[in-house]
Amino acid sequence: MNAKNIIKSLVVAGIVSMVPFIANAKEVLTGKLVGFTSFIHQIEAPVDNKDPRIKLENDFVLLMPNGEYYLLDNVSRNFKIRYFDKTVRVEGRVNNEYRSITVSKLQVDKKGKGFRTVYPHRKPARSGRYNSQSVRSWEKGNQYK
Repeated sequence: MNAKNIIKSLVVAGIVSMVPFIANAKEVLTGKLVGFTSFIHQIEAPVDNKDPRIKLENDFVLLMPNGEYYLLDNVSRNFKIRYFDKTVRVEGRVNNEYRSITVSKLQVDKKGKGFRTVYPHRKPARSGRYNSQSVRSWEKGNQYK
C-alpha cells in the first residue's frame, strides 16, 4: 500500500468511528406539551392543567409546529402536567425510531421574555441555622473523648 491509500483508509476509519457520536448528538426542539391521548385520537383536549379531563391523559408529548411529536421518556407525567399547553424548549438525545427524546434540559417560555430552565431540578441552597458549616463546627467542638 502506498501512503495515499493508508491516509484514505485512516480518514474513512475515523469518519466511521464518529457515526455513533454524531447519531447521539444532543438536539434542541421547541414546541408545546400536549396530551398524548387527545392528540393521537384527535379528540377535544383539556383546556388547561386544572381541567378535570387532564386526568384522562396517560402521558404528554412535545408537539412540534410541523405536526411531529416526541415522547419525553425520562420526565415524569406529574412533572409534565405542570407545563401542559405551554411552549417549551427541550434539549436531549432524540431517538427517531421511537419518536422519543431523552431530556437533559427542559425550559419553559416566560410569555415572550425568554425561557426559564425547569429541568433538571435545581436544589435550593440550604438555609436556616443548621447548615453544613455550622454542623461541622459543632461536631469539631463536641467530639467524644
